[in-house]
Amino acid sequence: MFLLPANLLPPKEAERLLTLDHYDVLDSMQEPVFDELVSLAAHIFGLPMSLLALVGTDEVVYKARYGLPNLTHQARNEAICSLAVRDRHTVLLTDLTQEPQRHRLTAAADAAAQAKGLRFYAGVPLRMPDQCVIGTLCVIGREPRVLSAQELQVLEYLGHLAERVMVVRHSCLVCNWLVPEHWQLVQDYIAAELRRLATSVRSLKEQAGSQLPTPPALLLVVIRRLNELSSILAEPLPGFA
Repeated sequence: MFLLPANLLPPKEAERLLTLDHYDVLDSMQEPVFDELVSLAAHIFGLPMSLLALVGTDEVVYKARYGLPNLTHQARNEAICSLAVRDRHTVLLTDLTQEPQRHRLTAAADAAAQAKGLRFYAGVPLRMPDQCVIGTLCVIGREPRVLSAQELQVLEYLGHLAERVMVVRHSCLVCNWLVPEHWQLVQDYIAAELRRLATSVRSLKEQAGSQLPTPPALLLVVIRRLNELSSILAEPLPGFA
């Protein structure tokens, strides 16, 4: 364990860590629904990398990874995802080689980003029902990039869906009257729907003949479907036949 810089700690850090522990996802195995979520995020924005990050005491654990298969964890002071947890709002860095943006990072995070050749980062906080932020959903690129207001809105919707999935996961696994397979049924359904949505995204992009920025009409399709899935997960304990 190392001494974390005080400027990376958000207010009420102890409460935040209790919430992270409550949902019991930090050290859990990889689960397909989260893998499908980061894959979809990368395809929507035409970016090569996406991560679902959970920020622990001094380490960031990557619950799901797309484009960075070997990045399972990282020291908290080296991870850009720590910024969204500290600031409790979306972090958008359009060119990580530019001095104003590099200065937002710790020296360790700047060095890690430069070593990996990262130029773009956008991450939304994962805010649980008690309002504690336990991690981020982010998309990453090796070229400078900007996101429109509508694209940022879609990234936020993806983050909200990740939050809902984690809440439902916890409810399924701790409720003593549910059969053990209930979470698996929920996860399989959402993962399949995310795969179908990713297929639609790829098809619509081909039809539009445009990759960047993401066409507004495609974003509206994504928003509508993400809202539908979030509504299903908002049920106390969703069930699927």
